[in-house]
Amino acid sequence: MLLESAPEVIDGQSVYLMQRTNRPLGGEELSDRRYAWSVRKDPDLECRFSLWRQKPNRIGFSRNLAKGYFGGRTIPYAALQLGYHLGFSNIVLVGVDMGTGTQPGRFYEQGDAALPSRLDEDYDDYILPSFELVAERVVGPHFRVFGLSQSSRLPERLVPRLSLDQLDALLAAS
Repeated sequence: MLLESAPEVIDGQSVYLMQRTNRPLGGEELSDRRYAWSVRKDPDLECRFSLWRQKPNRIGFSRNLAKGYFGGRTIPYAALQLGYHLGFSNIVLVGVDMGTGTQPGRFYEQGDAALPSRLDEDYDDYILPSFELVAERVVGPHFRVFGLSQSSRLPERLVPRLSLDQLDALLAAS
């Protein structure tokens, strides 16, 4: 890790450690089912719960990052939780098209350095259900999520798309 080999890189910097839910530093994590059961009534955490299937227990949303964040198998999902935690009421996702495996890597990786994306493998089981949970249980009058990618794989019913003119109007109104 960079911080182990060069801790001076953060000297004088403000750093916030974002930790995934159920991954306590120096502690033991609970099984996915036990964790989902334990937080089912916590107002800071939205979580799917299933006694029979493991995957739904990994789907959740954190309103309070002191309690960790849910991965959702994509960085923009962690960013949504950060935005909520920081008190933003409108989140605009830029460049979140969730493209399929037709591209060998991410847009910012080139050639041999491009790592394969797991979007296709994770989309149906983790990414889509995570955004569905946000649309069902988190989005409301005081927290809205929009997308600027007109061709996003995320359905517009979950992440409404904005044109640039609509974005300008949203920014002018805030």
